Amino acid sequence: MLVAKVRGSQAVADKALTAMTADKAEEVLKPLVGPDTLLCIDGSGALRKATAKLGVTTKSIAVSDDGRVSEGVYHVQTVNNYHERLKTWTNRQLRGVATKYLDNYLAWMRMWEWFKEGVRPEHFIVSGLGRQLINT
Repeated sequence: MLVAKVRGSQAVADKALTAMTADKAEEVLKPLVGPDTLLCIDGSGALRKATAKLGVTTKSIAVSDDGRVSEGVYHVQTVNNYHERLKTWTNRQLRGVATKYLDNYLAWMRMWEWFKEGVRPEHFIVSGLGRQLINT
């Protein structure tokens, strides 16, 4: 799974991938990033290759280094936290999900993240009809 989150905002992009390859990562990231983007990434070689092909500046954060923060400001903890909340929700509350429907569950998670406590039934109905109300 590839998760990208804009620091300080509700904007999140996520995509279920069958395998994390440089080509797949590049395909997912291409519409989301530009030459002025700075991405904090984990140690993934596929992400390093994809961002190099896209010409995006990266800060690679290795958890085994000096803590989880680089240069006092760069980290991947926001994405790690999102990923942990997603896993907790799908495993504990939903008791697991079918992989073929994972993109739908990711959209549901984005909706909860976006609207927080203000999700209304019509948000789900409109989204289910293919008219996404939030960022993708």
